[in-house]
Amino acid sequence: MEMEVKQKRMHPLKMLDNFIELIKDVFIPALFVFVIANPDSRFIPYLKVIFIAYVIIRLFGIVISWLKTTYSIKEDAIHISRGVFKKKNHTVPIEQVQNIQTKTPVYFKPFHVTSVTLVTSVSGDEAALKIEAVKWEEKECIEDRILAFRQHERNDQIEQTNEAEIIGTTVPKRMIHFRPTRKDLIKASFLSLSFLAIIPILVAAFEKIEDLFDLEGTLNHIYQFIMSSWYTIALTIFIFIVIAIGFGLVRTFLKYGKFEIASDDERIYIKRGTLNERTLSIRKDNVQAIEFVQNPIKKWLRLTEVKLVSATSEEGEESAEINSLYPFLPTERAYSLMEELFPAFKLSHQMNHLPKQALYMKFLRVPWVWLVFSVVLFWWKPSFWYLSIVLFILTYMMRYFRYKNARFLIQDEFVQFKKGGLWSSLYITNRKKVIEVEVAQSYLQRKLNLTTIGIVNRTNPINYEEMEEIPISSAKHFLAWYYKRSDDVQLEQNES
Repeated sequence: MEMEVKQKRMHPLKMLDNFIELIKDVFIPALFVFVIANPDSRFIPYLKVIFIAYVIIRLFGIVISWLKTTYSIKEDAIHISRGVFKKKNHTVPIEQVQNIQTKTPVYFKPFHVTSVTLVTSVSGDEAALKIEAVKWEEKECIEDRILAFRQHERNDQIEQTNEAEIIGTTVPKRMIHFRPTRKDLIKASFLSLSFLAIIPILVAAFEKIEDLFDLEGTLNHIYQFIMSSWYTIALTIFIFIVIAIGFGLVRTFLKYGKFEIASDDERIYIKRGTLNERTLSIRKDNVQAIEFVQNPIKKWLRLTEVKLVSATSEEGEESAEINSLYPFLPTERAYSLMEELFPAFKLSHQMNHLPKQALYMKFLRVPWVWLVFSVVLFWWKPSFWYLSIVLFILTYMMRYFRYKNARFLIQDEFVQFKKGGLWSSLYITNRKKVIEVEVAQSYLQRKLNLTTIGIVNRTNPINYEEMEEIPISSAKHFLAWYYKRSDDVQLEQNES
């Protein structure tokens, strides 16, 4: 049955969201015009008139923009129309939707409203379609429409191949794989160093206040009082530590308090945020690779962050955060979680070490950072010559650690690269997800019978991973391994 094509306006809370953005934009100018500026100045009355006129125009614009913005959910596409004087239409075919992201600010929650972003496989300005304010029921309708379209596709494939009976269009049941405990959140608040975030916040707040008020005399009195005795110094440090830890705990609970990883047969669902909720729905087929990342502290505590390398076109810090699974997973749990979520990926802990020639190659490379640092040091501060020796030792220690930790495996339809020293990453992908390979060899590598191999995954922008200093025999095996990709693709087409 055809879905009724009806033009709808977004929820009126879109105007509240835009109004809050307006307040953020005009707060500092309003403070200057109405509080700080000298009222006797002849320019201030004109500035006040201009400011009020600007705010009124923006307010009218918010209302008119809401009235003139409509969207519709069609059988095979979602359409949105914007613009007051010049209409801008944006249509996203459902078949191009890769991920579904939602964001629910705290003032949306009481009204069961959220914003929805549909991330597509294309690039450019129309890579994503955002509906800023819709009811939860409408959001679920969009998700169900996309899911039904995918299932109809599978049904058509089954009919064409005369295989099993048609799959229904019921919504698959989600399975919850992970929710952090309170102990996990407390551990995360310290490991993420969230308590240190209070320092730049205090500095920024002080700079803003200092621009408005003269605090130099007050700060001098406070400083003299604190430094007057060891008791006040110790008490100040204690109070700051308590505030910083409390700030870190609150920040972590707000960010990860309702963190959840769930999945069904088609998708993975990641949710985070206590006040402002954000969710990501990503098709399992669009995950091109999986990366396990550790820093020195996580290695010591046996924790790991799992990142999904996805064929999406949305970039930025927020997208990077939400494409990451919980960043403080116990290492063994991270590995088992990957097997639960992605049965198509197989992780092996038995990987190949680099040959000894790889260590020679790393040591023979020119340490450019050390050379530049030493030249600048001897020219600027020759009395600190010993720093050059310290950096030299650290440089070659890091090279040795990178050699000892490096591993690779090319087996069946999978390839794994483990790289890094104190900071390390394990990258795993499937041959079907690799669209291009590269084998390169420098002059020194040729002399040592070594080479560098690289793989490219279909992401936007493309994702490139390489492994340096592997034996030539392994590189030949790598090329033979990739030549079998056509067999994998042919087999997948036959099965579909």
